[in-house]
Amino acid sequence: MKNCRECGKGYRLFRKTDKIDSKGRQVRQCTNCGTEQSEETPPLGQYFNYPKRVFYYDIETSMMTLELETFQLKQYSKWLPWESIKSPPFMICWAGVWIENGKMGKVIGKSVTKTGAKRGNDKACVKALRDEMDRADYIVGHNSKAFDTKKSHLRFILNNIQAPDLTVKQQDTIALAKKYFKNDSNALGYWLHVFGDGAKDRMTKDDWHKCKAGDQRTLDKMLKYCKKDVKKGAGLLKRFDDYLAGGGITLFK
Repeated sequence: MKNCRECGKGYRLFRKTDKIDSKGRQVRQCTNCGTEQSEETPPLGQYFNYPKRVFYYDIETSMMTLELETFQLKQYSKWLPWESIKSPPFMICWAGVWIENGKMGKVIGKSVTKTGAKRGNDKACVKALRDEMDRADYIVGHNSKAFDTKKSHLRFILNNIQAPDLTVKQQDTIALAKKYFKNDSNALGYWLHVFGDGAKDRMTKDDWHKCKAGDQRTLDKMLKYCKKDVKKGAGLLKRFDDYLAGGGITLFK
C-alpha cells in the first residue's frame, strides 16, 4: 500500500481497522480522507514514505587511555581526575543511510586513515559526517540523542569544523523503545534478537586497540560492523514507525 486511491496520501497515514477482507487481508483506513483499502503491508525496509529527508546514522569511537598516579589504593571518589586522561577518544568511523522518496538507500560511511588513527586525527572523517548531517530534515539513531550526536558535535568543534544545521529535528529509537514499550533490554542487539532479525556482529577489546594502533584490516572491520548496525537499526526504525502509525502517531511530520 503506497498511496490512498482517493486522496493520494502515503501509506504512513493509514491506520489499522478491525476489518478483514474476503482474502484475509487487513483493511486499513486513510486518516486524511477516511477511505478504506485492503492491501498488504509493504515488506520491511521496502517502503518508508517519509515526507522528509531522514538520515539514520551510527558512530564508533576509540577508547580513552588513562594514566593514574596515586599514593594509595583507596579511592575516595568514583570519579577520576581529568588530569588522568592520557589520550581522549576520537571518532574511528561513522556509517549512515538516507531514507528518501519511500526507500532506504545504500549504507554509506567513512573511517579514519591508519595514520589518522595513530595520531588521533579524525578531521576528514568527521567533516564527511558533518556534511551529511547538514542535509537532513531528521536525524535518527539508536541512543543517538545521548551519545552519537553529542559526541559528533564535540569532534566538530575540536576540529574547527562549522556546525551543521542545529535546528534539524531528531528521533531516537532507544527513546521510542522506552516511551512506548517495556522490553527486557533496549540494546539494539536485543531488539534484533526478539524480532529474529539476526544478531549484531561482535567487536572485541583487542579490535579497539588495533584500530587505535592504525591496523587497516581492523579499521575496515570496524566500518563494516558500523554499517551493519545502521542497516539493522534502520529496519528497527521501520518496525517502530509502522506500529506507531497504525495508532495515529506520526514520527516525521
